[in-house]
Amino acid sequence: MLIGGGAGIVRLAAIAHEVLIDKPQARITLIHGARNRARAIFANRLADLARAFAPRLTLALVLEETEEATTAPHGLLSADVLDRVLPADLPAVDRVLICGPAAMEDAVRAALTARGMDAARIRSEAFTSPRQTDATWQDEEATFVAADGTRRGIPVRAGQTLLDATLDGGEAIAFSCLSGGCGACRVQILEGLGNAVLDARNGVPATDAAAGRLPACITRLTGPVTVRAGAG
Repeated sequence: MLIGGGAGIVRLAAIAHEVLIDKPQARITLIHGARNRARAIFANRLADLARAFAPRLTLALVLEETEEATTAPHGLLSADVLDRVLPADLPAVDRVLICGPAAMEDAVRAALTARGMDAARIRSEAFTSPRQTDATWQDEEATFVAADGTRRGIPVRAGQTLLDATLDGGEAIAFSCLSGGCGACRVQILEGLGNAVLDARNGVPATDAAAGRLPACITRLTGPVTVRAGAG
């Protein structure tokens, strides 16, 4: 069973695809939590995958915001919502992989153990930045410049990292460790560098910080910015 919240679904989608192809006997339940359908990363791709590998892949999309046009469960991935989407044969699940915000992970673990799952069968990846600064956050906007030069405004919720906002906005951006050290998600701040605040330096050279080449996973906004992915 794979349970992902927000951008955490990116890793789990790759795992699901690989396991379904490489292990013909494997069966997967994938629970995907998102703010709304428009921001549900890979929603269409995962739906296609579920159809292609039915009945081996069972997909449940849980939306935080109510949408009249969908029958998907609504709410955060809390214990009461999970009780509506967890499989009835939970004891038969070999292992659970979780990837998402810390609060979501805690809720999922509590719900699973309350239903009798052995904690040793639950694995997770921390999906948090190392620490936040003392800045006062409010909703902002990032203008994302694509490779072809087109620009699109992306809403950034108060205190949200630039990586999370970019992925929620449906833009393609590479990322890996989510702690600022690997540099895979590094972006180029073209305008508004003074509004980009790092959670922690985490090995970001002073020259890169001064030039606006920042890891999106530990960058939060105190004002609008213009950004391009792939700072190199």
